[in-house]
Amino acid sequence: MLVALGSDRASRVLAWLLSNEPDSGDELARAWCDQETGLAIVLAVDEATLSKPGRKALRRLLHALR
Repeated sequence: MLVALGSDRASRVLAWLLSNEPDSGDELARAWCDQETGLAIVLAVDEATLSKPGRKALRRLLHALR
């Protein structure tokens, strides 16, 4: 799915999921982190554009990646 979407669209999909369905967004982001391209997309998500639950999910994931 990551390859089919391309980086720009994948980033928008992930940001939307994190904002609107944080659990699903977290699951998708974790799966994408297994690939170099996916990890770059996850790291590039602009936290300021996310809802509060989305920001929390992203922060938890980034903390787990450390």
